[in-house]
Amino acid sequence: MTDTNLNANPPLGIAELKQLALAASDVAAAFDGVFADGKVNLADVTRLPGLLNALKECYDVPYGVVYPEIVDLSPAEALELSAYFKSVFNISNDNVESIIEAGVDIIARAVEAIGVIKDIINKIKGVTPHVA
Repeated sequence: MTDTNLNANPPLGIAELKQLALAASDVAAAFDGVFADGKVNLADVTRLPGLLNALKECYDVPYGVVYPEIVDLSPAEALELSAYFKSVFNISNDNVESIIEAGVDIIARAVEAIGVIKDIINKIKGVTPHVA
């Protein structure tokens, strides 16, 4: 579980995005644990505090703050965030886990490709590239 409040003043940086990725991973792991046996029962109550903390941490960060930060990631930061998420994300179904991780990797590669395209356009225009 993360212990830092992500509801800090914007802008977020790569460290805060990693914290958010960890909180999202915590939410997935908590749900995975609850539904591992195919049902919800009294024993699952022990998972509730962790789940609620992770959900609160994700909910407290407005989408309007996160989205611009993700779009503004440099290609290296996007790959770093993807690698970090894959290192902390773990659920019991390895097949589903690998599909989710592949999706995150695709998004990181898309951000990387967009960064390269922006750099090419800036070179054509004679503009100094933005370094995030």
